[in-house]
Amino acid sequence: MHYKNFKTVTYCVAAWVNRVTEEQLRKDADFFQKYVKLDKIYLETYRDEFAEREKLEMVKRVIAEYGIEVSGGITTVTPALNESDKKRQRLFNTFCYCNEPMRARLKEVSEYTASMFDEFIIDDFFFTQCMCQDCIREKGNRSWKEFRLAKMLEVSENLIIKPAKKINPKVKIIIKYPNWRES
Repeated sequence: MHYKNFKTVTYCVAAWVNRVTEEQLRKDADFFQKYVKLDKIYLETYRDEFAEREKLEMVKRVIAEYGIEVSGGITTVTPALNESDKKRQRLFNTFCYCNEPMRARLKEVSEYTASMFDEFIIDDFFFTQCMCQDCIREKGNRSWKEFRLAKMLEVSENLIIKPAKKINPKVKIIIKYPNWRES
């Protein structure tokens, strides 16, 4: 740890992981270690796209050479996976957890991330406000609050925790709740 009372941490998105070169990564790491003294980096495996395994491995290897702790990260946003998904009203393109292709994608993301990291964080888009026809049908007579609480518990257990633990029994999963400005 570089500082007495806190750790410095950053989060690298999947698109960055996919485009960074080893040369640029070393240049950036030199800069950050000189001026910021990073203690930990979260490498995102998914946000609309998967980070390539080879690129993740390269970044993990280089960052480890700098003595920086590395964990995984997931942002639960996805583009429409088919034409009917385009009609879903999803704030920030968050997953619709009643949609089977999106559920399958989230499970795949969790397994992929657990295969590469012993710890990962779920970034702050892990919520639902979808009100598509599938959600309305599954909600039934429950209130939206009751439905969404039950749905997020089911999703957490069956699409994230259990699949990740099946791949990597020692994986630890962190939820980063939204910490957006009140404005």
